[in-house]
Amino acid sequence: MAPTDLKLGSRPNRRGTILSCILDGNMAKMVQRKTKIATNRLTRLLPITAALMISWAGIVHADRLMAEDYQRVNPHFTSEYRPPAPQQSGSVGDMLTNIFLEQGILGAMLLILGGYFYKMESLARQDRLKLQEKFETLVTRSQDNLIEVKTHLSSMDARMQNLERESEALKDFIFTKLKT
Repeated sequence: MAPTDLKLGSRPNRRGTILSCILDGNMAKMVQRKTKIATNRLTRLLPITAALMISWAGIVHADRLMAEDYQRVNPHFTSEYRPPAPQQSGSVGDMLTNIFLEQGILGAMLLILGGYFYKMESLARQDRLKLQEKFETLVTRSQDNLIEVKTHLSSMDARMQNLERESEALKDFIFTKLKT
């Protein structure tokens, strides 16, 4: 369409294309519509998928149960003699060493973690002692300050009582002078 063919206020028919949505400013509406369609499809497929998975799990479980029921038992007597594990004699340290050596990498990791926790606990203990000392000094300072405040208040109370007595004496003096 040539630009001269368009009349004022008319639009070409570009409905449904991405270009028309962008040009018309309806891109957000198109995205909303596409997301709504996708979520509707997903919500329709979700129950079907769940039902298929549950039925498949039931079939697998039933197969396992049947396999356990139909295991063939050996009709001949077989003896499985296992000698008892030898008693470990030794100190606790030897037993712990053997346990860690049998575990391999996990034993090494346990040893490293044990050392780390031991070190962190000792640091935490030192921090606790420092904090306790700071707390004790804070308590003693606050008690000293409280004693100072109490003595200051008692002296102010004594001054107030003196002022009250003087004001009462002045009142009596004034009333006696006025009466005479």
